[in-house]
Amino acid sequence: MTLPDKINIALAALTACYVYLTYRLLRVASNTNDTNRNLLKEQFRLSNFPVLNFTTYADKDLNYLKIQNIGNTPSYDLDIWLFITLTDEELTPEMYYDKYVADKNKKYIKFDNIKDSDNWGVSDRGCYPVLTPKASIHIPLNYPPIDEWFFDVLIQYRDVLGNNYYQRLLYKSNHLDGQPYVADEIEPPIPTLIDRIDFTDDKLDLKKLNEAFSWLYESHKASFYSDYLVTGTQVGPSLKWRLMYE
Repeated sequence: MTLPDKINIALAALTACYVYLTYRLLRVASNTNDTNRNLLKEQFRLSNFPVLNFTTYADKDLNYLKIQNIGNTPSYDLDIWLFITLTDEELTPEMYYDKYVADKNKKYIKFDNIKDSDNWGVSDRGCYPVLTPKASIHIPLNYPPIDEWFFDVLIQYRDVLGNNYYQRLLYKSNHLDGQPYVADEIEPPIPTLIDRIDFTDDKLDLKKLNEAFSWLYESHKASFYSDYLVTGTQVGPSLKWRLMYE
């Protein structure tokens, strides 16, 4: 092998080493950039995290659930479900259907799903495009019969990035601190990211529902929708309840 050949081989080896080291450095830089980008994105998400507060109160012999944005950023695309479980053991689904469902709406009730359930009740839904800071939604708890029932609240909402959060609260009657109902369970304790779930979607994949959503979906199927009751507003879920600004 001649000297020029040896020199060419050595140069080729050095070039290969240079290319490899450059590739490694670029990968490290790329990973660092990805990490920094993800950290910045997460920091932005947390700094724009909507904070909602839930309370109940009584006004003029009627109880309300108040949902208020107490954070500094708006929450978007709110989807709120209420599921009321009736505790009167003497009241059967058949009796409720006859007494509290408006005659013109009885044809819309899927009664077989209700009569075969051990935890039947009433459901209601409200949807809002945005809830600005300090704004609040006031939900009248006037579902017949007005008694000491308990109810679940399922709320989903988005931040400015489009991330969807959810939280479920179980309310029971309360006679201690002035609130007619108090949250007995909050799951998860902090609103958690999840893909948006719509109980009215006929293509909903039930296998993807977690335990909380599975339970509430069963409550949804076994409920009389509030708009069909004699006290129903017949306005649909969009902007259903009073919205107030402070």
